Amino acid sequence: YFAGLTIRESSDVMGVSTATAERYWKFARAWLHSQLHCSDEAIRRQNDKKT
Repeated sequence: YFAGLTIRESSDVMGVSTATAERYWKFARAWLHSQLHCSDEAIRRQNDKKT
């Protein structure tokens, strides 16, 4: 869900096919995961420097 919309509703709003909306959603989730993981690694490195 994005803003309370289903994939189908989101695709209609964006003017793309459902398959494209699903692809965008998968990419966005993967990007967010990579950013959060990267942040975790940076925090660990900072903590390692302190000890």
